[in-house]
Amino acid sequence: MDSDALNYDMDATEDDESCEYPFVCDGVDATVSLTTGAFANEVSWNIVNDLGLIVAEDASGQLLNYTSYFTDICLEAAGDYTFNMFDSYGDGWNGAEFDVYADCGLAFGTLEGGSEGSVSFTASCGDNPGGDDSTDVVDCVVPSEWAVTITGSNHTILIPEAAIIMMDDMDMAADFVGVFFTNSDGEPQCAGYTEITGETVQIAAMGDDTTTDEVDGLITGEPLVWGMFDCATGEMLAATATYSVGPDTYTANGLTFVESITSVPDGPESQVIDLPSGWSMFSTYMIADDMNMMTMLSPIVDNVIIAKDNAGNAYLVEYDFNGIGDCIVGQGYQIKTVEEASIEVTGAYAFPEEHSIDLTAGWNLVGYLRTEPAGADHVLADINASGNLVIAKDYAGNAYLPEFNFNGIGDMFPGQGYQMKTNEADVLTYLANDESYRLSYLETTVNNVSHFNKVASTDNNMTVVIEDVAWDVVPTEGSEIAAFDKAGTMIGSAIYTSPVTVLTVWGDDAMTASKEAAIVSEVVSFQVWTAGELNHFTVSDWTQGSSSYAVDAINIASTIETSSSTSVNASERVLVKVVNVLGQEVNMNDEAFKGEVLFHIYNDGTVEKTVR
Repeated sequence: MDSDALNYDMDATEDDESCEYPFVCDGVDATVSLTTGAFANEVSWNIVNDLGLIVAEDASGQLLNYTSYFTDICLEAAGDYTFNMFDSYGDGWNGAEFDVYADCGLAFGTLEGGSEGSVSFTASCGDNPGGDDSTDVVDCVVPSEWAVTITGSNHTILIPEAAIIMMDDMDMAADFVGVFFTNSDGEPQCAGYTEITGETVQIAAMGDDTTTDEVDGLITGEPLVWGMFDCATGEMLAATATYSVGPDTYTANGLTFVESITSVPDGPESQVIDLPSGWSMFSTYMIADDMNMMTMLSPIVDNVIIAKDNAGNAYLVEYDFNGIGDCIVGQGYQIKTVEEASIEVTGAYAFPEEHSIDLTAGWNLVGYLRTEPAGADHVLADINASGNLVIAKDYAGNAYLPEFNFNGIGDMFPGQGYQMKTNEADVLTYLANDESYRLSYLETTVNNVSHFNKVASTDNNMTVVIEDVAWDVVPTEGSEIAAFDKAGTMIGSAIYTSPVTVLTVWGDDAMTASKEAAIVSEVVSFQVWTAGELNHFTVSDWTQGSSSYAVDAINIASTIETSSSTSVNASERVLVKVVNVLGQEVNMNDEAFKGEVLFHIYNDGTVEKTVR
């Protein structure tokens, strides 16, 4: 019967004490904002007062990934509180962040790691508990790039009161939001902006005036590019928006409703890519003004022999031929250099969450777009979860084989390229840089051989997998295995690891005159160094593949037969290479070397002279 009640009924005639009234906070009326990242169902929190009593919490365990949640709370003015953060898995919040705010920011943060953490705060805004000590935006002077030129056409953009406006930088509270275009000088210029008031606001985004020579507004079909500005700090941040209704590109007299606006962190302005001598794989996360492969490699052109994309299209320096064209962000490239070199790519950063990589069924060559490394097993977890990932390899032949829980790659690094084989077409999307992958659950197997030499990478290899059950005599810890071609040249070496050992066998580099590794269909032989003895072994049965070399093959040994042991002194000498009197490596199968003096160099340091 009370007209002040939320459930007031003008026809009611009897007071049954069922009136419901709006909540009135007699202290600090605040809000908890929680934005989740990955593994949100592991996140929970509470706020306790100085008596240890919980005044607000969310312990549901049902939060969704990458979602914003808001909880209204009433705090005692100038009261002391603690915001407690919990993670049921124990590896931190994986990108989730909280913000407690009233008329000012009271507390914010995240759980970087572990299962719990806390942030203490006082429910007070400056000298006036619960009052407003924020910057007066009326006196704010926006920078020159926010100046708007009124033209003859515009696009109406409405930002409703319910729209979510979030800042990636929790220390910054944006006062203005606007839409930008690139002017005639190649600089960002505002097409229209509005003050952020918490109410429904409008932006009239101006279109280009075609009667003038300069670009002074948005062009039809141009994407809406967003920015935010903070009067207190003078900072401007790039932003992205989602829309509930209307186009996301400029349309004269168009009408668009915004659902959310979120700032994005600034990315790097350049990337230095280090290239080793010989064959390697590289990628870039920068979008340069000129992405042409010839332009990108021009600073080191005298050091480059060839570059190739996943389809085999080549850039051949000697012939000034570029079959690749532009370098594409998200793709990896093979390259062969005469010696170590570095290139620097300058431009705009390609944020990883905004540049998904389409994978074809079969082999792909992909780039790594994050600024910090992350474990291959977690980066590729979504693709592997569906059973779609067969193998991933780096340029050194180190492999991640999910079927065998074997990670020889370890972390994936910016600037490098990676080969991946999938059963079906898929999409690879990296997490944003401000989000974290879990720590790798697989121990990385580092191939630190000491008895056998490491083999130089070429542009092709195959993978040999040996499980412990395949051995007739299981090697001891610290053992090493190696592969050899018909001439006795070592073409692969690896440490023995239990329960599975992975050996990369290298194929011959067709761009050299000499034969340094296996050719297609050549039979490969194997040796194992264990307990101070060197033994030959043969794979008498294969679950998959064979002893014959095939590019990118994955050969799985089923049954191994080990020969009788021989002493190290008697059997460890292995031919490394053959050179002529000038020290040039030669191919023993080449008839041109008949009648010459040649030197056979062995791994124990001995040299034998022969005349052909």
